[in-house]
Amino acid sequence: MTLRIAVCGTGHWARTIHLPGLKTLPGVELVGVHGRTPATVEALASEFTIAAFTDFEALLPAVDALAFAVPPDVQVGLAIRAAEAGKHLLLEKPLATKLADADRLTKLTQARDLATVSFFTRRFIPAVEAFIAEAVAARPQRCDVTFRGSALLPGSPYAASAWRLAEHGVLRDLGPHALSVLVPVLGPVASVAAADEGGEIIVDLVHAGGGTARLRLNLSVPREAGEERYDFGPDGPVLERYSYDRLATYRSAAAELVHLIETGSRDHRCDIRFARDVVAILAAAEASLAQGGARVSTLPLMPQ
Repeated sequence: MTLRIAVCGTGHWARTIHLPGLKTLPGVELVGVHGRTPATVEALASEFTIAAFTDFEALLPAVDALAFAVPPDVQVGLAIRAAEAGKHLLLEKPLATKLADADRLTKLTQARDLATVSFFTRRFIPAVEAFIAEAVAARPQRCDVTFRGSALLPGSPYAASAWRLAEHGVLRDLGPHALSVLVPVLGPVASVAAADEGGEIIVDLVHAGGGTARLRLNLSVPREAGEERYDFGPDGPVLERYSYDRLATYRSAAAELVHLIETGSRDHRCDIRFARDVVAILAAAEASLAQGGARVSTLPLMPQ
């Protein structure tokens, strides 16, 4: 079986990760690229020797699956149309900005029996997966996460990213990364309380099993001050330094989508149900910020 797939998106991430990652993946035929600006789409199509599509409906008959490299509010709308056409989905995080949209897409993919993988980068890094397994074995009840980056500073390829610059953009960008490591260890999140402390977002989580966590998220620190740290103390492990190949992680996610399609399985650690629950947690944190830090429930969550 050869999976015919196209990429929706023409930005930095699509050009450097999605398109080259899929172009060289065994069992995959990269059919084309979709975008709204003809000149940009044509340039990428020429670079990767694929078809250019500015008409989304014209793209759908040419593929079995779609990969997305667009802002979350754009992604969910296109993904709904793709799912309605019976296409499998390789999604970016976060799945959507509104929980109602995430719910609609989740129910639709389940009704159509579609395979889904959401690219939560850390879950496709062997060192992080090994750390998660170690943390699960330690059975901690607490985690402190610090995630500070420079994506919004001048010189970053994401400095002009509208969805990251928008209200709650820091939460929506970094929150999914942190949750993808936390939730497998401490379990589903039952409620959150969030505060904005001078541009750094603080999120306090209570997990359904009784564990607690605190996230400190910031996208505007100098590069040398960047930090990503997970501390499952006092008795669990700490992760603060690791390296990975972004292209290799994306190829792993795509290969796992191919495997789901070939085997008929729809269960995956980063399938759309997990992606939907992350949106629910983020939505609750946004509601808490709007309510001055009030604790907000994330329930009900999707059955895994």
